Order: sequence, then C-alpha cells, then structure tokens
Amino acid sequence: MPSLRPARPGELDAIRAIVEHATQAQGDSSRPASVYERFSGPVPPPAVLEGYEATLPGCADRLVTMAEREQAFRHDVTKQGLKHASDGQRRGQQYAFAVVCVMAVAIVACAWLDQPEVAQLLGGATLSAIVLAFLGQRALQALETRREGDEEGSGDKA
Repeated sequence: MPSLRPARPGELDAIRAIVEHATQAQGDSSRPASVYERFSGPVPPPAVLEGYEATLPGCADRLVTMAEREQAFRHDVTKQGLKHASDGQRRGQQYAFAVVCVMAVAIVACAWLDQPEVAQLLGGATLSAIVLAFLGQRALQALETRREGDEEGSGDKA
C-alpha cells in the first residue's frame, strides 16, 4: 500500500488544473471529479487554512490558538508526570536511608549488648537487601533498554 504524504504547496492547484483540463478535453462537464486531501495534526495546511479564513474570518487564528493551548497543556501534563515520578523516587531513597540508619543503630546496639550473632544476622540481611535493591534496579533498566530497542527495531520492519 503506498504511503500517503501531505500535499506540497501548489500540488493541489496542479491536480485541479489537470482534472479541469481532462474534463474539458472530454467535453463532458457533467462528470463529477473528486480530489482526496488528507492532513494530520491540529492545524491544516496553509491552503486549507486560507479557505477557512475566507469562509469564517478569524477562524485560522482560533485554530492556531487552540493548537498552541493543546500543546502547552500536553507539555504541562508531561512535566507534572516527570516531577511526580522524581518526587516518588527521592522519597523512596530517603526512606531507604532512614531504614539503613535504623538498622545500623540496631546492629551496633546488638554488638554492644554481647549479641554478635544477632548483629551479624541484621548486618547480613541489611547488606543483602541493599545489594538486591541495586541489582534489581539495574536489571529493570536493562530490561527497559532492551524493550525500547525491540520497539524501535520492530517499527522499522513494518
């Protein structure tokens, strides 16, 4: 299936001229001709925008203003999402630091009270949890990187 692209300036006029010339050459002006136009995005191509403006003065300005507001809204939503994710990550790091500090105090207290086995157990468990947390974070990052690579690769094949 051929890929569609937006019409370049002047192409629509050329197509209309060809259709008009072909219709006149056949001598049959009652035959309908159609032209298919397609565009994507909130703002239409300049030729169409001029048509809107001619039909309803001020319409082009309102369309552009609407597109600018929509873009600003999307940027704000994205910025807020990133900020919340960052805040959550920071809060998690603060809680983890507090837990490690409490565990360090408990380990020192156990060692001070002649409970070396309990101190070793708490120290080993704390150290294991920290190592697993870091390794798990790296594994998640590697998995996300691999997924992004797979998505980019599958997009080229389609």
